[in-house]
Formats: sequence, C-alpha cells, structure tokens
Amino acid sequence: MTKKISLLAAASIAAILASCGGGNSSSLTPSSSHPTGLSTSVATSEVSPSSSDPVTVSSEAVKKVVVTFDLNYEGSTPVTAEVEVGKTVDEPSNILRDGYGFAGWYLEASCENAFDFQTLIFDDLTLYANWLKIDENSRTATFHWNLAGQPDVYQTVYFTSGGRVTTKPAKPVLVGYKFMGWYNEATCENEWAENRKYSDNIDVYAKWFNEYVFEAEYTQLVDLSDEDIEAGLANEFGEKVGHGYSSDTYGLANIFPGRDLQASNGFYISNMYYRGAYIEFDIECSKAITDAILVARMTCEYFDMTFKPGYYDFEVNGANLDYSPISMSCKNIVDAGTIYQGLAPKMAEGGSGAEVPFADYNISTHVSFKEGKNVLRLVTNNSDRQDQTGTMAAMAPLVDCLKLYSDAELTFDAHEDNLN
Repeated sequence: MTKKISLLAAASIAAILASCGGGNSSSLTPSSSHPTGLSTSVATSEVSPSSSDPVTVSSEAVKKVVVTFDLNYEGSTPVTAEVEVGKTVDEPSNILRDGYGFAGWYLEASCENAFDFQTLIFDDLTLYANWLKIDENSRTATFHWNLAGQPDVYQTVYFTSGGRVTTKPAKPVLVGYKFMGWYNEATCENEWAENRKYSDNIDVYAKWFNEYVFEAEYTQLVDLSDEDIEAGLANEFGEKVGHGYSSDTYGLANIFPGRDLQASNGFYISNMYYRGAYIEFDIECSKAITDAILVARMTCEYFDMTFKPGYYDFEVNGANLDYSPISMSCKNIVDAGTIYQGLAPKMAEGGSGAEVPFADYNISTHVSFKEGKNVLRLVTNNSDRQDQTGTMAAMAPLVDCLKLYSDAELTFDAHEDNLN
C-alpha cells in the first residue's frame, strides 16, 4: 500500500535541520625548531569517553600545556608539542642520532621510568630520549605500518642481541582504523611475543581492522512493513512509533538534534520507550566473519539506567549478543562550571535529570556476520516505566550510532533521505 509521511514528522525534521550548528576539533602543534617532525600519520588520540564522570573546569578558553621532548644528548634541539589539558600527546617519529639507536621516552634524564603514551596530560611535562650505542651486539626491531597508503616503517628501535626488545612503540592510531596488535608476519597470523629474547634483527607488523560508523538516524523509520503496523510498531502510514515523555512521535519525528550531546553526525534516535521497539541496521558483509567488534554510542535521558541482555538486546540475525551490564548516569547538574566529558549538559525540561553527552560502550568483540545481508537490531525488551506520570513505558537509551570494526568490507543500507 502507499505510505505517507505525517506533517508532524516533516515539521520536526525541518526544525531539527534549522537548529544544528558545528562542532569543534583540536590538534597537536609541533615546535618550529623540531629537527625531525612530529608524526603526521597519527591523526588523533584514541582516547574516547566511556563513562559520564563529571570533570570541573573554568568557563575560560580551553587550557593547553606544553610537552617537551628532550633528545637527551649535548647539542640536541628539544621538540615541543602543545596539548589540551586532559588529552594524550602523540609520540614524535623518526628520532635519530648518529651512532646510536633510539630506545624510548622516559620521565627522567637517567631513563629509569618509561613513559606511557596513553597517559593523560594535565601539566607541562618534559620527556627524555633513551639511546643505545650501536655496536656489533646491536640488533634492530622494525615495526611496520602494514597498511596501504602508509609508510612502510612505523618505527625502528634497537636492542642487544640475546635480550628483549625493551622499547615498544606507542600504539599507532589512524582515523578510520582500529589497531589490533603487533604480529610476526604481514599476514598477521601469529601475535608478536614482546617478552621473548631475540638474537637477530626482527620485523614486526601492525594488524588493522577497518572502522565503520553506522548512524541510527539513517535507519528505516518510514515505509515499515504491514507486520510492524499490525504489531503496533508503526502507525497506519507505516511510520515507526515512538513513545516520548509526554507524547507519541512517528517516523522521522523520532530523530532529534544532538550536536550539544556530541552526536557523531549531529542527530540521534530517541523515544524507543516501549517493549518491542527496535532500531534496525541492515548490513552487507563481504565474507563470513566471527570476530567483528561492536561498539554502541549511547546515552540516557531523564533517569539513570542500567541495561543487560534480555532487558535491552543487541540482535544479530535473530540471535542475542551477550554483553556486560551497562550503567548510565543522568544526574542533575546545578554547577555551571561542571561538564560531562568536556561539554556542558543540556538540562532535560520537566525531567529528574540531565542529558549527558554520548559515550562509546563496548558490546562484543566476537560478532558473527554471514556473507551477504545481515540484520543487527537494538530491541527494547522491558516494560519498566520511568515515570508514572509520563508515557514512557520502558527503559531504553538514546542511540547515536554503531561502530563496527572488522577486516571484512561492511556496507550499511543507509536511508540518508531521512535528513532531507
């Protein structure tokens, strides 16, 4: 039958598009006196919010600190980088010294405590290079990017024959990919044993998964099936039904603007507050796989919520994924100087709590897809009312997007017209 989009939905999307603004980004800045250059391949820090713990900051401009890389030998020129407070710093690449092999960055000039590049920086910091004099007992461990479009060598470090490789490069980070570890061969069949002793030069290869981001607002919200209509999941026009705090929504009206909540594409899906409500991602996979990684970018609205299998389900081709319970906090904010993960929260009108920015939640590291079409559904499977005075008939998260990581090619059947 012919389906029609309600005037309410069309008006809602028009209002959404009119209200959206842009986001902000930050970057790492090298000193102009840098003799070798900061790595331009490392595009961004991999640190991302995984909880909604509050951090208190002033209302002034974002504060930055300086990290100084002291090459730690006479006549050398330090390398400096500006870093936003609470962020990580990227490791300089291609650190060279005639007659010596680079052996890592340390917290003191005596090189006793190695620095971890996953450490968040809050104050000015100086790091010191460690060097090994190259002689007949010196060996090299060459770490390869192992990815098309990148240089062959990520970093080369020196170690003493018969000993361990005591300096391991910082974990490489590339936008659009997930680093999966170091391996003995380019085909990434055997993971590199970093605690083993080596007598000869070795080559080590990075393993990568592609990153796919599938937006919830591009899932099918109109022209749903007769079966969904009969089940009450869609109205007579085939528009997906949503239950809000004080009213129902249909079809495209379930899309909400979310740049102030750090929604990845500026929008998210809400109002899946009733048993049986679902968000469906239709995904084409190039081959059968069993090791895809699934991350859901979600947050809560109005009330604290906890989700677990059987209560809120992630279904792949009809089979529920097992995942650890997820707790989300939506506590009231009264101090204007308090932010959640770097962004002031939006107070929820009429609710008991605040909306907090979206965060990434790890769902599974062993998702199985068959070759061809796959259906991944997020399903509300409870009837816990959040408030006896409202129309919310279940607990469900706000959903921004899904992130999938795999070496297979994944294609999402995106309904991009939803935002037109």
